[in-house]
Amino acid sequence: MVYPKISIITPSLNQGKYIEQTILSVLTQNYPNLEYIIIDGGSTDNTVEVIKKYEKYLYYWESIADRGQSHAINKGLAKATGDIFNWLNSDDYLAEGYLLKIGKAFYEMDIQCFCGITYAFHEDKNLKNYPLKPIIHSSVEENMAFPRHSQPATFYRKSVFDSFGGLNETLHYCMDREFWIKFHMNYPQKSIYFYEDIGVYFRLHQASKTVEQINNFIEERKMIEIDILTALQADNKIIKFISNITKNNYYKKIKKWNINHINKKKYIKFIAKKYLEENKQKLSLFDFLYLYFTKIINSI
Repeated sequence: MVYPKISIITPSLNQGKYIEQTILSVLTQNYPNLEYIIIDGGSTDNTVEVIKKYEKYLYYWESIADRGQSHAINKGLAKATGDIFNWLNSDDYLAEGYLLKIGKAFYEMDIQCFCGITYAFHEDKNLKNYPLKPIIHSSVEENMAFPRHSQPATFYRKSVFDSFGGLNETLHYCMDREFWIKFHMNYPQKSIYFYEDIGVYFRLHQASKTVEQINNFIEERKMIEIDILTALQADNKIIKFISNITKNNYYKKIKKWNINHINKKKYIKFIAKKYLEENKQKLSLFDFLYLYFTKIINSI
């Protein structure tokens, strides 16, 4: 068996406390065809010192100021030469033997995506840990409206990343969410292989974006939804509602949405359900939303 080359990018900035565990979790996989790249954004802590301990095992690394995580990943992607690709953040780590399972699956099956389970764990022992398991719904429209993926444990063929032009660098929190939606719009569900075990351990701590900046994730999610609804030429009432509760407007798409086979009414139905559920305690403030979306749901 000739294992396909796996390229992994670790974007980093001032994660010297954790990055050694990340690096070792990759290098000790004993995967025979690995290409490991670290793109550091100019850390001022001990990150570079740690990286230099392992630089002879790295395909490439740098420590230069960048424009954020998406930009760092795209810089790594431009250097990568592998067949399979994903990024692993500098405070997370791979489960033992995970890359061998990924390589074997891509070698033996005609798949574009390999999904495992990410295990989210808190540094605070008083908080509950939990698995993040991908959920695939019955239609592409529902997958677009309710994307549930497990980015750290999800590896794609690099050609998929290349076809989408990499990650959207105007997104700093939901770039993986946008990518997952694009994947569902362009590839059938049968091209995804599900691995029913933990592939990556995802660390939750006070300095992590997931903990500290959760509202920014919500804002970027809304901007993505606005862009899809605009592309589908949805009713302006829906777009205006979401726009009115979105603080930012810096989102720029890097590739047109593949909407030719998307059922507009079904997607709007699922978006309507999402906002009704999220605002069910505040419906007095959104009477028009309730009436309009309920009408849509009942008519489809």
